[in-house]
Amino acid sequence: MELIAYHYGEAVQLSQRSTSPLPLPFDPARAVSLLVRAAQLAARSGALAEARNHVWTAINIAPREAHVLLYERLGDIGILGSDAASYLEAINGWRELSERDPVVGARVLRKLSVSCHRWTGRSSVPLSDAEFAALLPEARQLAEQAGDVDTLWRIRMAESFEWWSRARRQSVPDPAEAERRQEIALQAAAYFEEKGDWEACSEALDAAAGPSIVLGRWREVIQLAERRLALPQLPPVERGDARYMLLWALYTLGDYERSLGIVRDLLAGRGVEDSITHLSQTFGWFAVSAVLIGHWSALDEIKPLVAEAFDATGSTARWLDDVYLVLLMVAQAREDRAGMDVAAAALGRLLDGRSPTMKSIVTAYLRNDPAAIDLERVAQRRSEGPTHLTLLLCNEAGFVLPDVFLDSVRRWRSSPDMFDALPPCGDIAEAIAARDPEALAQAIEEAERHHLIPHAARVRIVLAEMTGDPAPLVQARPVLERLGDRQFLRRLEEVAGALEASATQVDT
Repeated sequence: MELIAYHYGEAVQLSQRSTSPLPLPFDPARAVSLLVRAAQLAARSGALAEARNHVWTAINIAPREAHVLLYERLGDIGILGSDAASYLEAINGWRELSERDPVVGARVLRKLSVSCHRWTGRSSVPLSDAEFAALLPEARQLAEQAGDVDTLWRIRMAESFEWWSRARRQSVPDPAEAERRQEIALQAAAYFEEKGDWEACSEALDAAAGPSIVLGRWREVIQLAERRLALPQLPPVERGDARYMLLWALYTLGDYERSLGIVRDLLAGRGVEDSITHLSQTFGWFAVSAVLIGHWSALDEIKPLVAEAFDATGSTARWLDDVYLVLLMVAQAREDRAGMDVAAAALGRLLDGRSPTMKSIVTAYLRNDPAAIDLERVAQRRSEGPTHLTLLLCNEAGFVLPDVFLDSVRRWRSSPDMFDALPPCGDIAEAIAARDPEALAQAIEEAERHHLIPHAARVRIVLAEMTGDPAPLVQARPVLERLGDRQFLRRLEEVAGALEASATQVDT
């Protein structure tokens, strides 16, 4: 199957390169069918880049009226919203058809909305807020026109994802509306469970987790994720997302050790149904947990698997951003030039044409220069990941953050989806800005109680500089030596030398 698909692709490329069109040496309809089948097999094994190539070849040889379903297929291949634009192309093509199947229109509109609100595809789709808001009402009208009960239930789930996406941007979401949305999602889960549609049941349980997140009920998020993982015949995307949600909840609660254990057990028991692509959805939480609590050697366990996942998915694997940034951070700490180059190259591909906020943070880490971060943009974005990454780099450099950024961190303290690691990092930033050594010492101890051992050790160097007292360096040294943190051991020696020189001048 793969060999046939390859030869079809080669034939299409030769035809397109010719100065005059060459007839294709095969039946286009049969070729499209085989290419779609090859794409399905490749996607199921996690070879998303290969699957996308097969569908693109099919699009190049299929008649225009077949493009709607092919672009829909392309969107289906892109997990976590990485190909939302394909659904937009599909619905635009559907609108151009002389005879439009309302079920197809409703289905694609729903998928477009879900890819943008459940996943992270909104930034890649050039629609206004009003156009986004119109997607699901149109889908509902089409489904009602067709009398399709299953599609109507799926649209209700999509509406819950849209509500959750909007609620997370609000300072005080409505608890009553959150409860109502969760009840609808649980009703949908019961409906699809009775029908034995496990994929839709999992999606509904995920929709039910949104209100729990908004209300800060993370134990419920864990229970819903575990319920999803217990469903039979769960497709890889749903299984991978359920694990992602489980690890997100554990990370938010500060249970980093359990996060690491779950992924290790998962990799140890990896079966044929678990492609590296779908397993890699868990790598972000694994990597960030490992770097925060100082289990850096754990990153060496997943490094080859991360590279394998990146090769299989190409630059569409947005969930690998955090992994490669963590690998960059550890390579810098170890002064591993080759590791730094690999991570930097991957981040360059992953972030090409993407969020300027994340680009500025990556640039700052590459240069080891907090001033390169667009602090105002990070503060306005109100996203916990970029906020935390900014705090880590700035605190460890002793960089004084402006009030606009510190204000945004203060607002996070009342957020129900605040990471356990964020308050102590925020306290450290506040103490550095105030030049308050007593508050900084207390904040460092609090960071240690939250298991942020490397960050606490690095910031002790800042405390020693602030106070002129070498005692914090003595506390930091064994931690940095255990980690193999050559970058900050070098800095520690520089500060120790400066303090010694200063003390000598005073004595003389």
